[in-house]
Parts: sequence; C-alpha cells; structure tokens
Amino acid sequence: MAQASEGEATIWLVVHGLAVLAPAGIWVLFLIQWMVMGEVDGLTGLLGIFAATLLAVGALVMPLEEVKWGCLFLLYATIAVFVPMQEAVRKRGLARIDFEQMESCYDRLRERPQDSYAVFKLAELLIDRGFPSLGLGLMLARLEGEQSSLYEPEFRRVRVLQSQGIRAAAGELICPQCRNQGHRRTAICARCGAPLYLLLARAPVVSAMGGGRTVRFVMLGIVAALGIPLIAMLEVPPAIRAVLAVALMSLGAIAVMKALREVGA
Repeated sequence: MAQASEGEATIWLVVHGLAVLAPAGIWVLFLIQWMVMGEVDGLTGLLGIFAATLLAVGALVMPLEEVKWGCLFLLYATIAVFVPMQEAVRKRGLARIDFEQMESCYDRLRERPQDSYAVFKLAELLIDRGFPSLGLGLMLARLEGEQSSLYEPEFRRVRVLQSQGIRAAAGELICPQCRNQGHRRTAICARCGAPLYLLLARAPVVSAMGGGRTVRFVMLGIVAALGIPLIAMLEVPPAIRAVLAVALMSLGAIAVMKALREVGA
C-alpha cells in the first residue's frame, strides 16, 4: 500500500508539473516571439518571462494552497489574453506587408502620377484595409474618360463594388502630415507630397500596436490577484483587510479590461 501511495504521489507530481509548465512555456514562447518582432520591448518581455517563472514556481512550491492554486489559475487565465494578442500580432504582420506594397505603389506614382498599375493596386489595398470608398474613388478617377474595352477588369471591379452599396468618397481629405485640404481622389498631398492613403491606412494599425502595454496590464492584474490571498495573512482589523481586498480586486479588474481593450484595438 505504501508503495502504491508513493507511486500515485509521483504520478500526481508529474501531472501537476506538466500542468504548470505548459502554460508557462506558452508565456515564454509568445513573449520571445513578440520581442523578436518588435511588438514588445526587451525590458517588458524579460519582466513578462520573469513573471511567468514566478507563477510557475509559486504553483509548484508555494506552501499556501490558496496561493499555489491561484498561481496555476493565473497561468491559464492569462493565456485567454495572450492567444487573441497573438492573432492581433499576426494581423499586424499582414498589414505591414500591405503597407510595403502601398509604399511601392507610391514610388511608382511619384515617377508616373498616372501609372495605371500603381493606382489600381493602391485602390485594391485600400479596399482590403477597410477603406472601400477611398479605393473606389481612386479607381473612378483613373478610369474617367477611358474606354471600357481598355480597362475591362477594372470597370467590372467598379461595378461589383457599386453593386455592394459602396459609393466613392466625396469632399475634401485632410493630409495627416501638414493638415492641407485636398481632393479625396488625390493620392499624394499637393503641399507636402505625403502619401495620403498610406498614412490614413497605417494610422489605426500603428495606434493599436500596444503589445508592451498589454503585457504590463496582464502583469498588473497578476500582482493584484496574488495579493488578495496574502491579505488574509495580515494582522490587521477585518475591515482594513476587506478594503484592501476590494482595492486589489478593482485594480485587477481594471488591468484585465485594459489588456483586453488593447488586444481588441
């Protein structure tokens, strides 16, 4: 019986160890990848790896059962933030490819403002990036006065977009760089020469690149969550412990909401 009990204990330790190391390993792999890609700065990445290590050690050897299981829960709970963040990083990587193609289109347009390939390629990229009205406007501006037989695929593309209820953007467009007002069908700012549509399409993605902030919010939530069971050990009046616990829970909730908002930006 004693040998059986020792065997069961050994199996339990192995299973528990694997259950702890699996999410900690995911933490480390994600953070290293984001550091390489520049989504997370080196200091934040190292702090995140250190936090994952502390959680893993706490889940394995912490004498307080509440803290031990709390560490294990946090390791798995934070994956709920890291997984969608990984998807956001993937989408931003694809967006960078589109922006490189836009830059290539602008290189051609600076040499030949009426370059048909560059105009239509830029229009399609705008449509893919969520600016269909601007893309359609560029297409119509380039096709104006042209024979449909010469640009049959492009005219067909315009008809498809219009059948989907998309209308070409009208009015003036403000240059994000010099604040000059220009026509929405102009690809290059007349005053400063800025690539208007490249700046407009890139702005939402650049503002959403908050990988470092997301990791910091996650770590703040971890600190708040781990502090709650430790409050119970303080030799202070119950009312003070309750206030501290509520404060930490509020801090943790705010940090988690901030992290989720950064991921969904």
